[in-house]
Amino acid sequence: MAHEDRLDLLFRIQQLPINAYQGYRVLLFAPSEPDAPQHPQDVEIGRTEKRFETGSVAFAEPVRIVFRLGTRQDYKAYLALYQPNSEEIERIAGQANFSIFQVLKNTGTLTTLMKFEGFDLNSVPLLTVQAQTLQEVSNGTVLQFAGHHLHSQNRHPIAPYFVLSVASRSGGGNAIHLYRSEVETGRTSPQWKQFVVPTKFLTILPDSELIISCFNYNNNTDDTLIGRYSTTFFQLLSGASKKHILVSAAGRKAEEMSLEVTHVGSNPIVSPLSTILASGTQLHFTLAIDYTTHNGLQTEPNSLHFQHPHHHSPYATRLQRITSNLETIGTSKVSLLGFGAKDMTSCFALNGNIANSYSNVSDVLSWYRQASLTVQLYGPTNYADIISLVKKQAIAAEQLNRSMHFVLVILTNGNLVKQGAFIETVDQVAKASRYPMSIIFVGVGNDAHKFRNEPDSGLQRLALPTVKSHDKASTNLQREVVTIIDSSDDTKIPALPSEIYNAMSRHMIMWKLRR
Repeated sequence: MAHEDRLDLLFRIQQLPINAYQGYRVLLFAPSEPDAPQHPQDVEIGRTEKRFETGSVAFAEPVRIVFRLGTRQDYKAYLALYQPNSEEIERIAGQANFSIFQVLKNTGTLTTLMKFEGFDLNSVPLLTVQAQTLQEVSNGTVLQFAGHHLHSQNRHPIAPYFVLSVASRSGGGNAIHLYRSEVETGRTSPQWKQFVVPTKFLTILPDSELIISCFNYNNNTDDTLIGRYSTTFFQLLSGASKKHILVSAAGRKAEEMSLEVTHVGSNPIVSPLSTILASGTQLHFTLAIDYTTHNGLQTEPNSLHFQHPHHHSPYATRLQRITSNLETIGTSKVSLLGFGAKDMTSCFALNGNIANSYSNVSDVLSWYRQASLTVQLYGPTNYADIISLVKKQAIAAEQLNRSMHFVLVILTNGNLVKQGAFIETVDQVAKASRYPMSIIFVGVGNDAHKFRNEPDSGLQRLALPTVKSHDKASTNLQREVVTIIDSSDDTKIPALPSEIYNAMSRHMIMWKLRR
């Protein structure tokens, strides 16, 4: 299921019909099957109160809807005029069509004509639709933790920090990292700062389990786990002043070391996705294709890039599913890049013009096919330059005070095995977490060329909360910026857009909250 926010739609009408005194209201209809190519039947989903004023009116009763990112949500608003002293509709005095995404992208308010047969601009009713986020959607949970008697598990000086993650108890999928604290250098019993997490993220997964992991920050090497414990959201709410014994990486309890929840509260000012979009934030999409030899040569029938005249390759199938849904979120063009090919730069545009790598969404598959027939697969797998390019775009947008979020979707076989390429990529991931962007890896594979997504693989290590750059700046990961989606099983392809939008939405909300 894609990201959801509950909204109230409020309606106002100007230039009401001359006989509006008889009584009127707005009826809101939506397709019975929103994602179907044709909508044979519309159903009423709500109506305002009946009013009798003439001239103009602001209705008091809203119509409540659920905003689902990536779902086509088109609505028809009818101005129903009633017979005098009756609930019988005399006629429909106007109709307006709009989408909820269109309303949100127009700063949450949209004014449009309520057309009728033979209408003229001097008399046609004007409908204003305003979308308001429900208070419970924007609720946040305030937390604060303290540590007791913490010590390093090696010879590095004590410098503890913690990470709050949510995972499914069933073990399916990756953990989602919701918060990483500041480092408290030299303190064995630190009191970390309060922080806010959107409440719905604490129960975002089926059978959600919260994991609080305490790490030691080590200079010039990987950080090490001090210990962790797990709980549930409801146990956390009642856990203030309760100490939790930490369990080490070896599974042993360290009786003297514990974490304590020192504060649990609420904060109503978390901006949900609908509010972020209504504030004017624009989405920028980049799609990047893995052209390394790990995918198999294009001439081999089992290659992930095999170009059959009548069937899509595994990459093309996933590209088609992703791009078919982009226009529902107002994206008609994407930047289309490749990496890993021989005699090409480590980051090249599929249309041959890196200075203008944009393609219409409808042309993505043809550009992909053209490139796949001409490039020579090579290697190694290295995502650093692709991430760096999008990061520079995000930096430029910030410098120009443009409210944008950059989404980099990397379709890949996941063979990040060269140590040099891994280090370069880690450095870029850590730095990218400081800017408004998402890095979403979409795994592609088959029996001959399996998607490399093992727990200790290079790709999985990019998603760890302990990521930090290896240069002198030693940039720490600021927030979750990487999400890995395993789509190597063809049965998972239909859900690809929803999974991408879920990750993107979460990254956007946490970025705004972190700021």
